[in-house]
Amino acid sequence: MTFRFFKLLADLKVAILLLLFIIFFSILGSIIEQEKAIDFYKNSYPIIENTINIINYKLILFFGLDHIFKTVWFTSLLFIFGASLISCTFLQQFPSLDFSRSLNFLKTLKQKQLGNFYKELPDNNFPFILENLRNQNFFIFQEQNKFFAYKGIIGRVGPIIVHLSIILILFGSIIAALTGFVAQEIVPRSEIFYIQNVIDSGNFNILKQCPARVNDFWINYNSKELVSQFYSNISILTTMGGEIKNLTISVNKPLEFEGLTWYQTDWDLIAIRVKINDIFYQFPLTQILNTNKKLWISWIPVFSDSNKDIILLIESLKGTFIKYNEAGKYEKIIEIGEILNFSNNMTIIPADIISSTGLQIKLDPGIIYIYIGFGLLILSSLFSYVSYSRIWVLKKLDKVKIIGTTTRSKYQFELEFLKLLNLKQI
Repeated sequence: MTFRFFKLLADLKVAILLLLFIIFFSILGSIIEQEKAIDFYKNSYPIIENTINIINYKLILFFGLDHIFKTVWFTSLLFIFGASLISCTFLQQFPSLDFSRSLNFLKTLKQKQLGNFYKELPDNNFPFILENLRNQNFFIFQEQNKFFAYKGIIGRVGPIIVHLSIILILFGSIIAALTGFVAQEIVPRSEIFYIQNVIDSGNFNILKQCPARVNDFWINYNSKELVSQFYSNISILTTMGGEIKNLTISVNKPLEFEGLTWYQTDWDLIAIRVKINDIFYQFPLTQILNTNKKLWISWIPVFSDSNKDIILLIESLKGTFIKYNEAGKYEKIIEIGEILNFSNNMTIIPADIISSTGLQIKLDPGIIYIYIGFGLLILSSLFSYVSYSRIWVLKKLDKVKIIGTTTRSKYQFELEFLKLLNLKQI
């Protein structure tokens, strides 16, 4: 009974049907927004009276279509598809490979219909035929007056590697979905932080906690004053504050530590530090929206006879400020460290711009299996172009009969077969 079940799973039609289901639900998971709040689905997929709407929020929530790739039924579908590939590999592909490697000698002339090419020659050509087979890199085997030769056996390994690669990709995807997580953190420069803001995680993930510190953050600008690249210098710390690892990361250059990958994703300016009469104060920055580029604004109280406050506008991390008065009138551009004097003996010195870096921390234990799987898939594609060719030579009485067949590239094999019969070149 068990053997019949696995034999059913090994059927090509069953595998194709399972693959179509996986493709369908994957497309559905791309169309329906994933991991959103319940109110989002109620507003986006409402139930409309007197109207047939196939997809509504009740259906989405009931079947788990809001998190398709983490549902038990989708994971089970992947497991069944993997079992189908494993069954097909052991019940069909390996026996087929063993048959291809077996010494399959033709014993009767009726078996010549197995070959795509057939030729009869006088028996004095027999040694030259064997010499040509050797020159064309065929493996030659003999049984009495019968000879069997083949080459390109690696082409028969291709389907097995395809199955293995898909199984590895499925395994890696399941491991990633069940045990991985993604977190996002906005961290001010010089702050120590822990991973807290987890936005996506598997049902069996183990959150790896390790303290980290953003030592510095800076931006490189191009000739047009646009952001070229931004960097964060990060230290991974022990629980006692000792440094384990230090690395400067940027976009497309992450930090990797104990399976965690730290990506540079975003940045922001959050405050300015100002020295007022030898005392340091910190004033928040507010980002101005609906502009073509990033702009931040802050207010600093002055309380003199001529000024109630000043307005500072910041458009980069270069250390310059655009100064406005309380009426919103432009006055001048000032720099960090520049002294501003007022009539009530008040001095204001902009000391620093406090920036924050946006980090994405990701744990994906299955990624190595996915990479290996795709690598093997590419390798199997190369193997599939190798033709598996077989030639039988039967010597009977005064005749030599030659039979040949190949799995692909029949035109190329025809040339090889004609070259095999080109006995005058020996």
